[in-house]
Amino acid sequence: MLKQLDWQLNASVIFLAACSLLILASSAPHLFWRQTVWYLFGFAAVFIFANLDWRWLAGQVWLRQAVYWLVIILLALTYFLAPSIRGVRSWLVIGPFQFQFSELAKLSLIIIYAGFFAARYFETALLRNIIYSFLYLLPNLILVLIQPDLGTAVILFGVWAGFILLSGITWRQFLAGVLIMSVVAVFSWVSFLKPYQKERIVSFLLPDVDPLGVSYNVIQSKTAIGSAGFFGKGFGQGTQVQLGFLPEAQADFIFAAFTEEWGLLGGFWLSALFG
Repeated sequence: MLKQLDWQLNASVIFLAACSLLILASSAPHLFWRQTVWYLFGFAAVFIFANLDWRWLAGQVWLRQAVYWLVIILLALTYFLAPSIRGVRSWLVIGPFQFQFSELAKLSLIIIYAGFFAARYFETALLRNIIYSFLYLLPNLILVLIQPDLGTAVILFGVWAGFILLSGITWRQFLAGVLIMSVVAVFSWVSFLKPYQKERIVSFLLPDVDPLGVSYNVIQSKTAIGSAGFFGKGFGQGTQVQLGFLPEAQADFIFAAFTEEWGLLGGFWLSALFG
C-alpha cells in the first residue's frame, strides 16, 4: 500500500506542513500546537481515504447532492449564528475551534460539478447546461457574499468557471461570458462593493497607491522579503515579524514571514514544493 502512494505529492505536502509549523513556532507560538493537532487529524484522514476505492462515487448522485446541501445549510447557519470577527461572519465557533465552512463549499462544488459535467460531457456547450451549472454556484455565492467574504466568493466563481472552460465551451460563448462578467463587474463596483473592498482592488492593481493605508500590509511584506538576503535572518530573528510590522504574519503573509527568516533560498524552496 505504501508503494502505491504518490510520494512525490505526499512528500511535498509533508514538507509544506513542516515549513508552516516552523514559521508558526516563530511568529505565533500559541497556534503551533493547535495546527499540529489539525495536521495529525489531516494526515490520518489522508491515510484512511487513500485506501478507499472512490470510483463508486461516480454513480452516487444522492451522496453528491447530500454533501452539496449540507454545506448550504452550514453556510446559512454560519451567517445567523457566527460571531462577527473583524466585521465578517465567516467562522462558526464551536468550543475552542473555529470552522470556516466556506472552505467546504469549494470541495462540495468540485464534487457536484464533477458529476454534473461528466454526465453531460458532449453537451457542456449547450446554454441550458451552462445556466444549470451556474444555479449550483448561486446559493453558495450569495451566502458567502453576505458574510461578506468577497475573496472566497471569487474563488467559488473560479471553480465554476474552471469547469466550464475545461469542459468545452465555444470561443463565442467564452467571449460572451467575458463581456457579461465585465458588465457585472462594473455594475458591482458602482452599486454593491463597499469602500474597503474597492480599496483592496485598487491596491492590488496599484500596490503603492496608499503606503500608510490600504497598501501598508503589502509594502511591509515586500520589505520583509527584500531584507531577507539569500539565507535569511534566521529562526525567530525576522524583524518585520518579531517587531509586529508585518500584519497577519501567521496567516495572510506567512510566505513573507517565512522568507524573511529563511531567505531567498527558503522562498524558492516553498515555491518548488507548491510546483
